[in-house]
Amino acid sequence: MGQHNAKSDSSDDLKPALPELGTTPCPVCKRRVTVFVTKTKRPFINCGYCAARVFYNGSRSIRLLKRQMKTTSQGQSG
Repeated sequence: MGQHNAKSDSSDDLKPALPELGTTPCPVCKRRVTVFVTKTKRPFINCGYCAARVFYNGSRSIRLLKRQMKTTSQGQSG
């Protein structure tokens, strides 16, 4: 049986668990937070400041979110 090497290979990069689209103001506390995408391709925020968790499910709410959102280098524009 082989042992797991404690050193990480340079090709092993840390990746976020969920894809990030960009940032937007939290609708509750107004601090800028990251917009993530669920497995079902719906955007949501999880504010670390006020603990609000908001899912954007309707087409109108997604359009409003896109207007407020700033994309990041990892994010997709659209």
